[in-house]
Amino acid sequence: MAETKLGVAMPRSMPRMLLCSLFVVFALTGSSRGAEDPGLLAARREFAEHYFSAEAHLRLAWYLAGHGQRLTGFFVSEEARRSHFDEAAFAHAVQVVYHHDDFENGPEAERALVAELTKTPEDAETHRRLADVYLSRGEWKSAETHLRRSIALQPDSYEFISVLAEVLRRDHRKEEAAALEKSWLNAHPKSLPASLEKIQSLVKSNPGAARSAATEALAKYPESADLHYTLATLLQDAGKLPEAASEFETAAKLDPHSAHIQGWTGRYFLKVTKDPEKALRYYLDAYFIDPDFYDSEYAEGRIRSVGTELGQAQYASKRKGGASAVQLLGDADPYVAGMALEEAARAWSPTVQQGVVRLLEHDDDTIRYGAATLLGEKAHAGFDEELRQLLRSPDLRVRGAAAYIAGARWKEHVVPILKPWLQENAELILYEAASVLIQSGGEPGKAALREYRDSGKAKAPRMVAILKRLDEPTAKE
Repeated sequence: MAETKLGVAMPRSMPRMLLCSLFVVFALTGSSRGAEDPGLLAARREFAEHYFSAEAHLRLAWYLAGHGQRLTGFFVSEEARRSHFDEAAFAHAVQVVYHHDDFENGPEAERALVAELTKTPEDAETHRRLADVYLSRGEWKSAETHLRRSIALQPDSYEFISVLAEVLRRDHRKEEAAALEKSWLNAHPKSLPASLEKIQSLVKSNPGAARSAATEALAKYPESADLHYTLATLLQDAGKLPEAASEFETAAKLDPHSAHIQGWTGRYFLKVTKDPEKALRYYLDAYFIDPDFYDSEYAEGRIRSVGTELGQAQYASKRKGGASAVQLLGDADPYVAGMALEEAARAWSPTVQQGVVRLLEHDDDTIRYGAATLLGEKAHAGFDEELRQLLRSPDLRVRGAAAYIAGARWKEHVVPILKPWLQENAELILYEAASVLIQSGGEPGKAALREYRDSGKAKAPRMVAILKRLDEPTAKE
């Protein structure tokens, strides 16, 4: 058993987040806030039915983040990354779900693009897409061939130049890359890239002239997020902080898809203006563009530390204002709700118990399984009938969490209840059944799993791995 921030023990095999990821997003009375949202219900259903798919986890995270529950989405995403999937699977899911780009770089994708080029050989964009395939596979020479064709077809596009320069650098031809970029910039002195290059060349030697150049360039390119961002950094260095803040926010608004701009704007508000609420908003923006965004600390770390700080202040304020811990279980702020759950766990009552039962509907694993652990330990004797109903819940997540409660309360007697779950298709149900049978089912539970293993019905690699370790001294997932 392992200690959590909740102050109660959780089985080690349960999916767990870092300790600060405690939150609640539904009212204490009534059902969860998303219960009538068909899109959320569909995302939750996919999450449960395809629990071994990183994309299913991230689709739930993305839906939550896009519907007013950004911290919830962040924690679902991080749980997937830290507890369930390897780096490659998570990265691919990010590309598909967060970037809406189901990029394929295999032979079939290559053949399709080559066939497309036989029909439209003068299409610069198709050459670039084929170059992307080769670039992703480290085939620098092939990528270079198609990028040079794109440049020949659209010589005024700096995008193709910058990508080719990167290919050359990866192919250990740095001088050639620099010469390529310099040649294009010299041939296009009034272009946006040339303006940015000029400004950068002045930053150290003459920052005042750099600011003037940026202001002048913005008169010609007012919608350039890069120019606004560059001016923001120059104004910050000059100590003109209100003006810098305005430029940072303008840049972030103009390019909502740049993790660099969103994240460094967040850093500005965190470190310079000491506005953690605004900083958190921009760091969340950066995270859902690039979960690996880094500004001397990763975005995920910034989000956790800032969120904790804000939550602690809110919790203290609300408790001082007269709100009880039970009332705050339903607080919209995740950290406030987490602290309320800690306090409520220390003062158990029938009212607290009902609030904790509702937490079984929560989208975050830590809250859901933390609630299950508390109920397994503290629920009164008359709770068993309600527990049987929870084990039949149409919400697969509730059923899965209820299995842990049943295991904690009924031990080996849970086996006849969970053994039929091994015949179900929903991957979350399979996973939870196996976990509880191992943890709480004793030898009868393991016998049921051996029977399932020997039947050959387990197909998902993760289930196969769990069953393969079944007879090891310590079997855990």
